[in-house]
Amino acid sequence: MNKLFNPMKIRNLEVKNRIAVPPMVIYNRTDDTGYVTDIQVEHYRKIAQGGPGLIIQEATCVEKDGRLCDSQIGIWEDGQIEGLKRITNAVHETGTPIFVQIHHGGVFGFMEETVCPSDIECMVKGNMKIQSTHTYGIAPDSELICRCRRTGI
Repeated sequence: MNKLFNPMKIRNLEVKNRIAVPPMVIYNRTDDTGYVTDIQVEHYRKIAQGGPGLIIQEATCVEKDGRLCDSQIGIWEDGQIEGLKRITNAVHETGTPIFVQIHHGGVFGFMEETVCPSDIECMVKGNMKIQSTHTYGIAPDSELICRCRRTGI
């Protein structure tokens, strides 16, 4: 137990203790644009003020059609970066590092034609969902991969 409050290094990152806040999707804190709101910034600020060693920001969608619900934050367009920086800055003010969990809902996405890496069949809310209408592989030169590289993901 005494190690829990000791600092440690994760590669070249020093964290003040071993308490990490895992990513948790916060539904209904944004609209269908995926942009960060003031409520989200304050939510992360309050978590950071509690003193964890590390925060992992909620699942942040890399593609609009890959969300679990229409009110999930995203990083699929450049305009969303500013809001994500606001969260990062609010957390960094407390001396706490923050990671982002990039995310794609795949077959569990809420869109009628979800995007999946391959044909898949699974149970969703008790119903069989067969996804084979919109599959793709992500090519190294795809717009999604290029955007991720440009933004440092």
